Amino acid sequence: MYKVIVERYSFDKAFKAGNFRLSYDEFDSVLRSNGCNLSDTELKKACSEYDLDHNGFIQYEDFDRIFEGIDNIVPSSRYINSRRLPLRFAARTFDAFTSLFTDKNRRINILFVFWIGVGVAWGRRYGWDLITATHFAVSALATGGLTAPANNPESGYMDTEPALFCALYSILGIPLFSFTLTQFARILIEKYYAEDEYARITQPLSPSEFEFASRRLCSTDDAIHLSDFIILQLFRQGKLSVEELDYMKIQFRAFDKGRDGRLSRSEATLSELDDDERWAQMRNEEKFNRHSSS
Repeated sequence: MYKVIVERYSFDKAFKAGNFRLSYDEFDSVLRSNGCNLSDTELKKACSEYDLDHNGFIQYEDFDRIFEGIDNIVPSSRYINSRRLPLRFAARTFDAFTSLFTDKNRRINILFVFWIGVGVAWGRRYGWDLITATHFAVSALATGGLTAPANNPESGYMDTEPALFCALYSILGIPLFSFTLTQFARILIEKYYAEDEYARITQPLSPSEFEFASRRLCSTDDAIHLSDFIILQLFRQGKLSVEELDYMKIQFRAFDKGRDGRLSRSEATLSELDDDERWAQMRNEEKFNRHSSS
């Protein structure tokens, strides 16, 4: 999630410097700055995905609409070997098929689909039509069963074979169904949070935020420094409270024996603290822990 945010930020910075378009060499420089080294052939294939006008430049609008992370650039560049639609479709289909067996989350999805197929196949064998069999296969996992085999009219109970299958199918399938939904929800939530956090980071500061960051955080000179900006972003994302920041400041002052607003190696590693200062540091830690747990 954060990796994609950092990658997108580096590309946005390059696009703004390049009048909102990048040459292939400039695109390659941004990739390399993020640890992605493509061969010349792979670079041309990757750029062809974003250069929709085929003029040797990548426009920001096209990039912003397609980009989903550098990790998705590399595999796509290795399967685009022709502009002919049938070959491109076949290459992408093969890539998607092989990833089903190499990606852990997709293996779970395959297993879930297979288990639904087992329920449908048993329903067809039992004598139901396809729609009824599918309804049984899904509802037995999602709701505990809206469709079920009929009871034996003589005994009033379900026959042994259908009862055993339904019990086994539900015992194994319900946890699988829950796990699949959890994976699906996690993917949606991660994507939403990535977009939300990116929007928060790039959003200009309001006047009240500027006043807060320039006077209440680290500096007091009516200007926002890098440390102030980073802390403000943590506040924006709900990952830091005022109380926690105050405890951090107390801890910093306990380390800062020289009272110069910075820590040396010996100060930061506690090597110069005497017994009284170590005790004060431990008390601050205890107070912080009590506050965090309350």
